[in-house]
Amino acid sequence: MNNYYQILGLSPQADQANIKAAFKKLALMYHPDRNPDNPQAEEKFKQINEAYTVLSDPSKRFFYDQQRKNPVVHPPSYRHKGPPAPPPPDPNIPYENTYDPANYVSAQMKRRLNWMVLGFVILILVGGWATNRYMNYVTAQKYYQEAQKLYASQSYLLAITRLNLAMAYNPRNAQLYTLRGDINRLHRYNYYDASEDYQWVLENTQQKTGSIYNRLGLCYLKMYEPSDAIKAFEEAIQLSPDSGGFYYHYGEALAMAGANPDKVCSQWKKAQILGFFLPESVNHKKCVE
Repeated sequence: MNNYYQILGLSPQADQANIKAAFKKLALMYHPDRNPDNPQAEEKFKQINEAYTVLSDPSKRFFYDQQRKNPVVHPPSYRHKGPPAPPPPDPNIPYENTYDPANYVSAQMKRRLNWMVLGFVILILVGGWATNRYMNYVTAQKYYQEAQKLYASQSYLLAITRLNLAMAYNPRNAQLYTLRGDINRLHRYNYYDASEDYQWVLENTQQKTGSIYNRLGLCYLKMYEPSDAIKAFEEAIQLSPDSGGFYYHYGEALAMAGANPDKVCSQWKKAQILGFFLPESVNHKKCVE
């Protein structure tokens, strides 16, 4: 970057009068008309003109001085497109502080306010979700209690209707499916629907108990599906090995499947040992004799 002060022979503190005088003196000295066929004088004249153009304009001189101190600052002719640069400060005008503490919000405070608003919105959403879930649970429990009363009064179809309503509000309650399966299996003889409810409980909840597997096996026995019944009773015995009734029903499934009579009798004997009362039949008497 050219040193315009050095070209005009001035110090950086020179005022406009000195700049103008130095320019006139040097311009006359190096003017092309006085120095024909002298390339060096012509080049010097161009530098003098360029230096005077910048230093005679207060705005351009300000940016030139700033560029000398900080090379990142560019003169106006090389700046990117945008609003015009502000004029340099006038030392004769006192500085006016426009800072107003009442209207000032720091960046940290803005971030804090944004987080507070976000937290408030999340709190509303979570609260609405929790309230809705609680109301659904309460409504489902109300219908479940009504279904239990109807079941006790032998109004089985109405009980199933109440259970269906409860499932609409709490579709993952294992008690609802278990009771509906029991009604269909024991009183409406709808073993297929009962087996579907028991299977849902085993596949979608943590209540994988021997009792549920035993009920599922009984449905398969009634539907004459001994192979599925055998699998269900084996699971029931594995979970509850001290239940004599499970061994008895397991023997029934084996007998229906045509298994070895000794294997069938061994299961019935285990049931009797565990305190299960065997029904009186020819097959049972042969096993225990």
